[in-house]
Amino acid sequence: MIYGYCRVSTKKQSVGRQIANITKTYPDAEIVQEIYTGATLNRPVLNRLIKKLKKGDIVVFDEVSRMSRERDKGYELYMELFDKGIELVFLKEPHINTQKYRDAIKQQLSISTSEQKDGEYKGKASANLLENLEHALNQFMRELVEDNISLALDRAEKEREYLSQRTKEGLQKARDEGKILGTKPKAKLNVKKAAAAKEVMTQMLEEFGGTLSDKECLQYLCGNPTTHISRNSYYKYKRELRRELYEFI
Repeated sequence: MIYGYCRVSTKKQSVGRQIANITKTYPDAEIVQEIYTGATLNRPVLNRLIKKLKKGDIVVFDEVSRMSRERDKGYELYMELFDKGIELVFLKEPHINTQKYRDAIKQQLSISTSEQKDGEYKGKASANLLENLEHALNQFMRELVEDNISLALDRAEKEREYLSQRTKEGLQKARDEGKILGTKPKAKLNVKKAAAAKEVMTQMLEEFGGTLSDKECLQYLCGNPTTHISRNSYYKYKRELRRELYEFI
């Protein structure tokens, strides 16, 4: 089965270009779309896709940043799927496609096996040599993958840092204009507590350039009486922040 995974961070962005690029090369691909930040791998649609993948399936990305914007997380997911026999294809970075590394390993092992048959190596020593060679090749390829993934994701991470900076500038612009993000005129809510909670979310939440996940951020908010909010309020405020933030960046 071939899947095309397309991701954007906000509803104002379009996956049209990604879909067009993927279907041009893989017209039979089943397109999977998601609106979620690439700073985390804990994405609902991605998680569901990973759970149903089987050995031999192919997942196509327009570019590596659609899979992840973080080097360590991206490499971790890449190797997890690689080890399960899932093929990953990156249209704009074909040098890191999983098949490239599988083919290289097979080629080296084929050469060594051929030499064994020709009688250059014999008996137990030959078997040990091939086993050690396969282990060494796998280790070498993993290190090579890590280096190449890191280089590709470095660019994606720099893009994320740029977006984070723009987001912070947008927040500051909104504050300078006296706007309280996420609030509506005459809304029946505790404006003071809501404003305090949103201020923490914009500074600490991973999606907005911080380091905390949703779970960690909610726990942090609930640990302070001035920002204690319910789970429903948390996600409501987060949606409001997303909508209004992107008016400023």
